[in-house]
Amino acid sequence: MQPRSEKFHAHAAECQGLAKRYGSLMKEQYEQLVRQWLFLAKQAEAETFNRRTLVVRDPVLLCAHHVREARARQ
Repeated sequence: MQPRSEKFHAHAAECQGLAKRYGSLMKEQYEQLVRQWLFLAKQAEAETFNRRTLVVRDPVLLCAHHVREARARQ
């Protein structure tokens, strides 16, 4: 059985492929899905190693989390 994090990475890769096929708003939406799948993969990996995880059930909060991370990297 494939670990959850690997499944989430596979979904992210699929969305990335779709993002490359589209432009404008559709591309942005697929790229946002990629970021969300990767976030979920990171959470699943953290659970595997018994690290404290951030559980976000609200998509708006999930997006806000990604915006904060992106700004912190700049």
